Amino acid sequence: MSFLLVNGVELGDLISEPSGVQEGRREIGETTPAYDGTLRKSRQSIKHDLEFETTPMLSATALAWESLIRGLGEKWSFDTDLYGSKGLGPTAGYVASRTTSGPKFGAGELSVTATTGTISFAASLGSNWTAAFWRYESAAWHHYVITSAATKWYDGVSDDAHATTWFAVASGTATITNTTGAAVLYDDLVLLPFLPVSTWPTVWGVAASAFSLLPRLTLSGDAIPEASTRTVIGDATPSFRKVVLSGSLRTNAKVLAISLSEV
Repeated sequence: MSFLLVNGVELGDLISEPSGVQEGRREIGETTPAYDGTLRKSRQSIKHDLEFETTPMLSATALAWESLIRGLGEKWSFDTDLYGSKGLGPTAGYVASRTTSGPKFGAGELSVTATTGTISFAASLGSNWTAAFWRYESAAWHHYVITSAATKWYDGVSDDAHATTWFAVASGTATITNTTGAAVLYDDLVLLPFLPVSTWPTVWGVAASAFSLLPRLTLSGDAIPEASTRTVIGDATPSFRKVVLSGSLRTNAKVLAISLSEV
């Protein structure tokens, strides 16, 4: 089994061996003296935190990990409404709705109306962005990853030529349109203001569980012995290193100091 997965992608391989992983525990509650002087504990729960440093990475890889760990971007589950995990709803004038006919995950999906359907999310995406979502077509749910670098993945397989004319990003706003004669369903929409590591979409495209509600992240692996998953909020601080990577001297390699705090 993998050592430490973050939203399904392996981070454990990048942990620096000398530093290892430091695990801390936070007790929610108080330890106070009773009237007779003995201690009593009103502990409600114990939260587990992880801290570690990564090995040196190329700047592009480090930026992707830093952005993911910090929870940048937003996730729309469509379980109860059309609002994202950070509160962003669709722009006015949308022709779509939340339905419950058979979502990929959770209790609901997005239904973009037939022929005239359209919905936009002003996610303030910059020049580098990633969109990931499930789309119901050919009587099954299929996963898409589309990036600003003109790279695409379909069900976890690289496929830059796959037609996605119904999805576009302009001026930071992501828009889904529908000109077909039937409504089209979408679920688990994720918009990220950065480019992914190339191996991530291959994992997301076959995921058996939903993407986390950003900025929250889902941890799994051998580093989480007390449960199958752990929900955390993360932080990552980069520092530059001058090292040899892939046989070349790199003056812009980065190391990340990462902390993951259970919510």
